[in-house]
Amino acid sequence: MVLLGNAIKTVLVAGFMLLVFQYLVTRHLTSIAAFVRRIDPAAPGGEQIRLERPAAGRWRPDILDAVTASINGLSRSLHEAFTSVHEGEARYRAIVEAQDDAVCRWLPDTTLTFTNSRYRELFGLSEATAQGRQWLGFIPDAERPAVTAFYRELAQQPRRVAYEHTVTTADGAQRWIAWTDVPLFDAMGRAVEFQSVGRDITQRKLDEEAIRQMNQQLEARVQERTAQ
Repeated sequence: MVLLGNAIKTVLVAGFMLLVFQYLVTRHLTSIAAFVRRIDPAAPGGEQIRLERPAAGRWRPDILDAVTASINGLSRSLHEAFTSVHEGEARYRAIVEAQDDAVCRWLPDTTLTFTNSRYRELFGLSEATAQGRQWLGFIPDAERPAVTAFYRELAQQPRRVAYEHTVTTADGAQRWIAWTDVPLFDAMGRAVEFQSVGRDITQRKLDEEAIRQMNQQLEARVQERTAQ
């Protein structure tokens, strides 16, 4: 009977301690875990967790105070990092969008990942139709093998190169574009993306062709006069 009574007392004390631990610790740990899962770096000032318990008391600060302080500090750091990255991206986009040149980034299969407004204007695209489109489709069929070979060679080593080729825009117009291209490599040395800055040189090409034709006509007239 004594052993049975002691056993019952032990079970009751253990149950009471479990309830106390649940009230004092476990429910707060559950709240902390739920907060960590839903931390939003974009929340103003960084989300902060506040446990449902008195702000001060005996044996405080305790381990729960240390944990919540660390998590709140992490939340603030994430918010500051998010804000810094967001502001940097906004500045980068503002600079790129203000350029008179066409700026784009694309994958090795020529899928566009970024275009500025000048690029979309030049090729007759909207932001929605430009994203995910392969620019190789703008290259005339006769030029595609040469263009593909050029960029395949460019992917072999980091360098900056200039290249010119014709394109057929979405509205069917043919233009000459002068590009400055840079391949971007990963840690394994593989070209994972390209960045290109292009300028419309169609008028310059037309002027050069007009001058060439004028020179040919002049040369023909000189030969004709010489013959006379």
